[in-house]
Amino acid sequence: MAKKKKTKKKRPRQANLDRAFSQLIRERDDYNCQVCGNNFRHDPGLLDCSHHVGRARGNTRWYPDNASSKCRSCHGKMDLNPLEHTEWIRKRLGMEKYEQLKHMAGQLLKMTDQDRRELLNALRKDHQMLLTRRAMGEIGELDLE
Repeated sequence: MAKKKKTKKKRPRQANLDRAFSQLIRERDDYNCQVCGNNFRHDPGLLDCSHHVGRARGNTRWYPDNASSKCRSCHGKMDLNPLEHTEWIRKRLGMEKYEQLKHMAGQLLKMTDQDRRELLNALRKDHQMLLTRRAMGEIGELDLE
């Protein structure tokens, strides 16, 4: 009698998490650049999900307070002016959330495959919740809570 082959659960790829996170942030911001205010719903490829603390910091990579939607132009200008960008982030988040974000970025994060699966499911669920709220007529930036 042949043994059943164990099926190994696939590890969610980082690209899938990044894509789900990017969609969530753009929808949360109603496809508006948070700097200039232009809307990119009909041309979302020109709107970036911009991280305040670089994506290499795994602890904040998929944390909604660490990202905002920026058009390519504003994103590039902010990247060239780090002091202005930092001040913009502080103003957007407030000092308490900004300090919390900086603290989180300095922490080590170890994620299991199960953690990644749960995070991907949570990002997709939150995105679906935003889409439902949009369908009910809500506009502008929406809270994720």
